[in-house]
Amino acid sequence: MIVRRQRPNVCYHNADLENLDVEMGFPVAKPVSGNVGIAGYTISVQKAVSGIFLGAYEYTDPLMFEIMQWIKEHGYEQQGKVYNYYLNDDDRNANELLTQIVVPIK
Repeated sequence: MIVRRQRPNVCYHNADLENLDVEMGFPVAKPVSGNVGIAGYTISVQKAVSGIFLGAYEYTDPLMFEIMQWIKEHGYEQQGKVYNYYLNDDDRNANELLTQIVVPIK
């Protein structure tokens, strides 16, 4: 899958809710150099499983579990960081929000 129009995203480095390690991403028109606490990089093209959730951000877990189950059932393994892309803004009802979850696989 190729995500053509990048949106703000969250990248999850782990799933430990007691010590969660995440990064926030924002698309930019051209490369930026890093400074204290900010780094610029390009997300490489990779094979991934993806789904889109309609509803409030805090209720996306069932879609993530479904994606992980699909990966296992089809003989793939998760590889790399999990990304959540926020496809529309939060200037709408929570039940209208769209979140795309992207899980790289091998």
